[in-house]
Amino acid sequence: MPRTASFVWGLVNTILTIGIAAYIFKWLLQTTVGWYLRRKTSAQRSLLLARVKLEESQLQLRESHLPKSDENGWEKVEKHAVGSAPNGQEADDEWEGIVGNAGGGGERVLWAAINATQKRWPKAVCAVYTGDDANKEEMLTKVENRFNIKLRPPTIIFLPLTTRYYVLSTTYPRFTLLGQSLGSLILAYDAFSLLIPNIFIDTMGYAFALAFSKFFFPTIPTGAYVHYPTISTDMLGSLNSSAGQGLNAGTGKGLRGTGTSSPTSTAASAAPSIS
Repeated sequence: MPRTASFVWGLVNTILTIGIAAYIFKWLLQTTVGWYLRRKTSAQRSLLLARVKLEESQLQLRESHLPKSDENGWEKVEKHAVGSAPNGQEADDEWEGIVGNAGGGGERVLWAAINATQKRWPKAVCAVYTGDDANKEEMLTKVENRFNIKLRPPTIIFLPLTTRYYVLSTTYPRFTLLGQSLGSLILAYDAFSLLIPNIFIDTMGYAFALAFSKFFFPTIPTGAYVHYPTISTDMLGSLNSSAGQGLNAGTGKGLRGTGTSSPTSTAASAAPSIS
């Protein structure tokens, strides 16, 4: 009996030690990486906000010389729409934070969300993390021509990512979804090393990027628009031997790959560009 009690006590003591050590390691990791990224991006954040204010003042000066009918309707922005506020209260239309959008260049939902944000919170800055090479003027022109969405340029900034390679399906001929999910962590680190937003929104379907944000920056609200989940029932069904398609069917490699394209299996990895 004493041996049993000693064994149980030793097991409990070991579990508690491991649990405490894991908690301390997690806290140190969160604190260290979070502090490092905030310190690294603080100067960049100040410069970007200063540039936004300068461009906004220049645009307002140009608009002051235009007839009212030529100001694109921005004087008609609704100031009393209900936003996300505690207990259903009216949100502050003077909010000036940064909304970070991880999205591609051809997603209508991304531009519609930015348009809605600009109308609801005109002073908010929308930062788009993107792998596209087009500059802001070209991108916004294409958005207007393709989607008929006219955006206000000063409060939009584009932050180029250099690690897009890690989320491309062609990078992983085996274990494609696992590779892309882990690669999105590298992409998220790349994004947060450029700018840490007040709100982080993913429109590309990289769930691990949201996990990265919540782990290292738990006070930053996150949101997502996901038109295809990372793993869907259709994809699981494609593994059935009678279906003849596998996880890597889009590249013809991997488990039961057939060399044919599977829209469902590639949708989460697509990063469309406006053309």
